[in-house]
Amino acid sequence: MTKVAVIGGGISGLCVAYRVQKTGAAVTLFDGADRLGGNIHTITNKGYLYEYGPNSLMANGEIFELIDDIGLTNQILATKAAAKTRYILRDGEPAALPGSIVQGLTTKAFSVGGRLRVLKEPFIASRTSPAESVYEFIERRIGREMADYAIDPFVSGIYAGDPRKLSLTNAFPKFYNLEATSGSLIKGALLGKRVPAKPVPVGMPKMFSFRIGMRALVDAITERLNDVRLETPVDSLAKQDGGFIVNLEKFDRVALCLPARPSAKLIHSLDTEAAREIGSVYYPPVAVIYAAYEKQQVSFDPDGFGILIPGPEKRKILGALFSSSVFDDRAPENEHLFTIFVGGSRNSELCEKDDGALIDLATGELQSILQITGSPVFTDIKRWERSIPQYNIGYEKVTQAVERLQDANSGLVVCSNFYKGIAVGECVKNSVAAATRLLA
Repeated sequence: MTKVAVIGGGISGLCVAYRVQKTGAAVTLFDGADRLGGNIHTITNKGYLYEYGPNSLMANGEIFELIDDIGLTNQILATKAAAKTRYILRDGEPAALPGSIVQGLTTKAFSVGGRLRVLKEPFIASRTSPAESVYEFIERRIGREMADYAIDPFVSGIYAGDPRKLSLTNAFPKFYNLEATSGSLIKGALLGKRVPAKPVPVGMPKMFSFRIGMRALVDAITERLNDVRLETPVDSLAKQDGGFIVNLEKFDRVALCLPARPSAKLIHSLDTEAAREIGSVYYPPVAVIYAAYEKQQVSFDPDGFGILIPGPEKRKILGALFSSSVFDDRAPENEHLFTIFVGGSRNSELCEKDDGALIDLATGELQSILQITGSPVFTDIKRWERSIPQYNIGYEKVTQAVERLQDANSGLVVCSNFYKGIAVGECVKNSVAAATRLLA
């Protein structure tokens, strides 16, 4: 029987372990923490349910295939209808982003000039470059206002990153491909060929979580694994006789599912250059603050998914999720629960403040933006010293290092959010390819 070691118990490691074990291999999952799930961590506290990590899943065929396989379909919780509305801060006030062409004609999120500039996009010459940043690309194609008030907050919401540093080809390859193949974002979106993908089952939501939160996914996979070793960090990885030695134990194959820095430490003896590139990946600090208010305290109706703060607005928070407006049963009936983000590449120095100062800063900003009076009735804070890997310009050196490492070490695969996608859905999708390669 093939012996497989999976190093790292985040969603990538869990999915690889589960898929490989289903083929009949003997899988051992190692994790240094006292719980599995990595960044996925659901909290229930004093009548509130919130996430220290990812708040929801974007649908893809691989996710629903997994959910069906582990018996979670009846636990799916779709976002509320109100969650379709997204806000940005514009001139100090929340402005709803347009969800249709008609709304696009009247939105307060963008000026008339900014909207007219978008209409020129199909006529802008194509000149894609692998060295172009996300900001440069959007500014060139649809104008500076859209770069400042559409892509800047969008990037902060996904990566907690800086669009002037993020690589277009690595962070948003779909944008790059639309211009490269169709010469235009608009023409490509309307007329371009669709890349084949595993279909999403009919009737399933585009965005969702589970009734007990994201931990449902972790718990369901964990229950099906035969050999899980918690509080067992892997200190050594070496090749031997066509296999690998992990913590002095022999395995035929290894899946490395750790963040970049610990991955680099383990592979140093296998490929020092790959270790250097992978170890250089930047993860900015982020503080996440949770605050609840009685509904009567909140003048602005948080009837949406949340609000993102463009850099030109000069605020000290990146944005906030309207958590109790996105999913049912996240807070007491008479309260609004918010999840507020501070730091990231834009304001990393703010994360040096102590917990009390960060909570005061975050709630003070939110109260100003949403016209909230009085103090919150509940608060909590979660710090991520290293939050989300930044796919900055030149990131292809990292992906090439991973590919070179895998090619030179048959039986070793890398599956982590620093390689080919940061979202939970992308990690689940990538685990399919990783498990296939591992057993090939």
